[in-house]
Amino acid sequence: VLFRSDEGDRINYFCYWIFIVMISFSLYHQRRAEAAKAESLELISGHLERIAIEDEITGIRNMNYFINTVPEILQDESVNLEEKIFLFLDIEHFKTYNDQYGFEQGCIFLRDVAHKVADVFSEAIVARQSDDHFLIFADREGALKRVDEIRSFVRDYQSEVYMGLKAGG
Repeated sequence: VLFRSDEGDRINYFCYWIFIVMISFSLYHQRRAEAAKAESLELISGHLERIAIEDEITGIRNMNYFINTVPEILQDESVNLEEKIFLFLDIEHFKTYNDQYGFEQGCIFLRDVAHKVADVFSEAIVARQSDDHFLIFADREGALKRVDEIRSFVRDYQSEVYMGLKAGG
């Protein structure tokens, strides 16, 4: 006999204890990996939800949001459509500004203009369509004065490149 009975039991208990510890570590690692994956998926999901309605360069709403929101307002019978207006804004000579100052400064300029548009038309639906184009669905009353305020902001942004604002309604 190589082992006595109580010595064999101790070896079996020790092996059993090692087995339990290994399984516990394995379960812990698995649960930790699942939690990290779930957290990562939450972050990705939140990011996707945000970029589905927000323009990444300017931080204001994007065309997807505009296209999905405005029809709901148009179908609301309590809204007087004759008091509303669609505005289209286009920054003149933005390409020249972008060429002269670079892409990063162009993005900063677009962000500044976008926030000015959103501030001036705070109760309206405002979105960046693309490049240097913005769309606004707003009350007709006072719209021209507000567009002039944005036009002044664009014109006075800097003095080296003449920039203007085209607007249509």
